[in-house]
Amino acid sequence: MLQTYSFVELAVSHKSYINEAYAQDPTERSWMLVQHRRLAHLGDGIMNAAVTDYLFRQFLDADAGILTEKSKPLKERKGAVLYAHAVGISQVCFLGNGISDGDMQGDMFGEMFEALMGAIYLGSDRNFSVARDWFHAQCGAVIKQRIERSD
Repeated sequence: MLQTYSFVELAVSHKSYINEAYAQDPTERSWMLVQHRRLAHLGDGIMNAAVTDYLFRQFLDADAGILTEKSKPLKERKGAVLYAHAVGISQVCFLGNGISDGDMQGDMFGEMFEALMGAIYLGSDRNFSVARDWFHAQCGAVIKQRIERSD
């Protein structure tokens, strides 16, 4: 299929929105949902690498075991939800009509954030340093706060 969408627009589109927006075309809807999950999968890896890079730079004397232990809570879906809130994804995302206030409190924004990381990476022509630097600038304070709380 031709790429007729923006990676960023797709990244910040919840599956409920995609289901509604493409209700008349089940093939396109299915394809868009797959592409969103692919972006989230890619972005999860980029996010994890950016977290690892942040810790590597901050803890110069830490061995691999310490870096791994510190990174665990930062790489989980809960970490992605915190990053999503830090960048204000809920203010710019596309949601379907059936989303409730309770849904907004869940981890639905975590997957969108992961997809956004994938979109930034692809949009920078797969330049990891661009995605990493954006992530550190937007989410470094969240990482620092989580580390301080766990120490």
